[in-house]
Amino acid sequence: MDKKQKHDIILEILPEMYYNPDIVESIKRIDGKKVCYVTLNKTSKALKNTFTSNGINTDNIFFVDAISKSIGLNDDKNDTLFISSPYAFTEISIALSQLMKHNVFDIVFFDSLSALKVYEKNNQISERFTKDLIRKVRKNQENGIFTCLEEDKNTELIKETFMNVDKIVNLKNFNDNLEKRYQTRAFSLITLFFLFLSFSFINLNPTNKGINYGLAIGSLNMNLNYTWIVGLLGGIIVILSLVLLNQRYKIKTIDPKKIKKTEPKSENVLKREIKEKIIYYKKKISA
Repeated sequence: MDKKQKHDIILEILPEMYYNPDIVESIKRIDGKKVCYVTLNKTSKALKNTFTSNGINTDNIFFVDAISKSIGLNDDKNDTLFISSPYAFTEISIALSQLMKHNVFDIVFFDSLSALKVYEKNNQISERFTKDLIRKVRKNQENGIFTCLEEDKNTELIKETFMNVDKIVNLKNFNDNLEKRYQTRAFSLITLFFLFLSFSFINLNPTNKGINYGLAIGSLNMNLNYTWIVGLLGGIIVILSLVLLNQRYKIKTIDPKKIKKTEPKSENVLKREIKEKIIYYKKKISA
């Protein structure tokens, strides 16, 4: 997001299949900006780990984590403001208002509007909360990025949001390229596996006497050509490689059934916490 796009409010529509990779790609595109990241269904710790493993510097990201406390994770961090639960819309709204008053962020990143309908069944409350948040971002002259699932784009909340944002974006090109990379890597690995497997059928007879190198297995007294072991190892490598490709973008989403409503923080407590954390954040980004 460059200076020409200053103060834009963007809605990113992301398909469920590529939601986590798209989140990572979105943060990569604003890497280096001072970001206030609001998370309603993933812990800040999980997000940090995934961002870091994808080469993103998280020093400039301040997290508003509405999940960790509600599932019993109380490991306080100076770069994270913990909200009592994702059900606490008023607390989230007050926290963001206080954070934006400090004028330290370039972008407010809200993940996600789709989560709102999980925690609040009343569409009018979710719509009012979203509209009010967008208004606050505009008022404080900051850029805003809101995300939602593609499957939710026809809901009343998202259709209402369409009218309040400056731009609607999807990452189709990135997703198409990502799918091609996955397919290419998977094809290469599977090809490699079949080469290993084909090689395993070759019975090596290094001398005219046809000496067979094998392993005796238990009482069955079976002789296995060592190339079968190579084939087996090749299969294991294929499986592990595909798993690692998937793990690269994996961010654990918390099951709403595990979330417990806890006592919301008072406005005074929030102000005090935010003041302390912003002081630390300013020192960190200026170091």
